[in-house]
Amino acid sequence: MRELGLKKKEFEQYIEKIMEIYGAVGLGVTIVSPQKTMYRKFFGWRDEEKCLPVDENTLFGLASITKSFTCLAIMQLHEKRKININDPVSQYIPEYHNNNQKTIRVYHLMSHSAGFFPQKRLCVEPVAREIGLWDSGEDLAYSLPLAEEGLRRVAGNLDRQTAYIADPGEFLSYSNDSYGLLAEIVRRFGGENSYAEYVKKYILEPLGMERSGCDFLKTAADPNVSLLYRFENGRKAVTNNFYDNAFVLMGGGALKSTIADMEKYLRMYLLSGWGEMEQIVQSESIGQMVIPQVNYRFNWKYGFGLAVSRIEDSRIIGHGGSLTGVSSYFLWSPELQRGVAVLCNTSGVPVGNIALAAMRIMADVLIESDIDDWKEKLWPERDVPLACGTYSCEEGTEAEIVRCKDGLGLKEKNGVIPLKMVAGDTLIYQDRMSVLDLKVFRRKDGTVWGMRRGGRILQKKADGES
Repeated sequence: MRELGLKKKEFEQYIEKIMEIYGAVGLGVTIVSPQKTMYRKFFGWRDEEKCLPVDENTLFGLASITKSFTCLAIMQLHEKRKININDPVSQYIPEYHNNNQKTIRVYHLMSHSAGFFPQKRLCVEPVAREIGLWDSGEDLAYSLPLAEEGLRRVAGNLDRQTAYIADPGEFLSYSNDSYGLLAEIVRRFGGENSYAEYVKKYILEPLGMERSGCDFLKTAADPNVSLLYRFENGRKAVTNNFYDNAFVLMGGGALKSTIADMEKYLRMYLLSGWGEMEQIVQSESIGQMVIPQVNYRFNWKYGFGLAVSRIEDSRIIGHGGSLTGVSSYFLWSPELQRGVAVLCNTSGVPVGNIALAAMRIMADVLIESDIDDWKEKLWPERDVPLACGTYSCEEGTEAEIVRCKDGLGLKEKNGVIPLKMVAGDTLIYQDRMSVLDLKVFRRKDGTVWGMRRGGRILQKKADGES
């Protein structure tokens, strides 16, 4: 199909339904081809109280979409032979000693497959306060002392781990700390004073992404910036503090952008590394980034800073992001020659559903899927009770699986959500308008040691462990 056509009304009704159910305040969506913008639409407000609308130049946080920019920067340095992604991380970051684990290489960080269990998040504000930078007036995206202290703490935390998920390259567990190390490699070997300056000079400026950057203070003061909305205990809260929950090292989630700028970013991928004036990265490097390295979510694999799946015979490639007041997603398809970006100013909105719906329309298939589309595959009865228990990690993600009358359930604050068993020790469930998955990991004797939720592998607690 390649166009919205008769599905335009249905698509927009679907967006409005998501916004209503999840309380989204403002949202922008675009669909592009390599040559032009096929569709742009804006919904809601960048500032609800003042009734200020969203437009193509409204600044939003990108959150973890930043990871794709980080991998682009790493591939640029690899092309220039300033680094080699096959080398050990400790060769470039000697503060990281690679303790207690087999050799972790740069590409393991890029695919979240170094074997690290998720760590407690190290954020800008508490670290900056502790080292006396918080009231300096400096935009901390560009702070060398913050980067050095952040690296010391991140590397130290990773080196203190004594338990690992598995050998490097074996499993994916989403790791913001890995992208902190990658940001420091970019800073040290990119020839600039900061990660933020490197990305601006070698990616954003060549692509003409003039309103994008890692800035915190400049973004918050921009006359066309979206406020950040979130829900706490069912009540809406708002802030203009882009430092809120931001990683101490910038490579995992610091970028901010607009719908107009994201159109340029999408076209770069559709044109195999070319911007309007120059090629910022070789097509071979884009090709490496989209090679599946490890299993990710159900029916998704992960390359370098990008997730990969399929709709029929077409690949779909992209990444999402989530932070305070940020829900973001972008996808593109080399076969369909279309790309989509969705930026929203409200936490917890499944904008990936919107991006996926757009790509499904481009592929001329049903606009959405639900849990009934997944084929049930009952597990052997002996395996079912072994999955029951509590799973957690230091970053804060948790899950509790309980036995139910009809099988297994996910225990949440508001009750127990039924789980559907599918192939590969995977459990799926419906959460309002999203189908989500949990993946159980077993030892050779069948006992369960962990679970992947939201991309993160959680350890199963021993019976009686608090």
